[in-house]
Amino acid sequence: MRGGRNALGETFRLLLDLIFRFPFACGLGQPDLPNSGRDTSHVAIMEFRRKQLPHDPPNWIDPAQEAFFITINCLPRGINHLARTEIWNVLIESIEFREGRGEWRWKLILAMPDHLHGIVIFPNSFFIKKSISSWKQWLARSHAIQWQRDFFDHRLRSEESAVQKANYIRDNPIRAGLVESANDWPFVR
Repeated sequence: MRGGRNALGETFRLLLDLIFRFPFACGLGQPDLPNSGRDTSHVAIMEFRRKQLPHDPPNWIDPAQEAFFITINCLPRGINHLARTEIWNVLIESIEFREGRGEWRWKLILAMPDHLHGIVIFPNSFFIKKSISSWKQWLARSHAIQWQRDFFDHRLRSEESAVQKANYIRDNPIRAGLVESANDWPFVR
């Protein structure tokens, strides 16, 4: 019994030592910044980066019945890449071509200057990541659109969620101060 207390006491002392040496790692503050005049030799800054975002739906999901809210960003942000008539026409033509192949069905798509939002269904054997990635690659090669690596998706689990996301998408140009009414934004289908 006595050995157990000593082991517990040693663990507690190690934990306190970590907290005092690395408070930012325990959520108790930020590490000192370089050139702040403070000793930072004990600070170990760790950077975690995810290699890629997970996009494949779980095996128990029927992809033909699932709608996804998708966001795809351009690089660099803050520049009008997409909200131009000639690019919008290319986006729609390429979407309709892939819809004709049965790759996806876009229920709603809206292009903002530096990103796009959509609600899309991926039926049959096509996968989200493969479909979006190959589409982005084609647009980059053929129309010099630079995209951020990857994209964001959210599976819509109810009709209410789909309606909320559709309203969010349609109101995006209003929130950005580009139009006063959603009906005034031309880059939506």
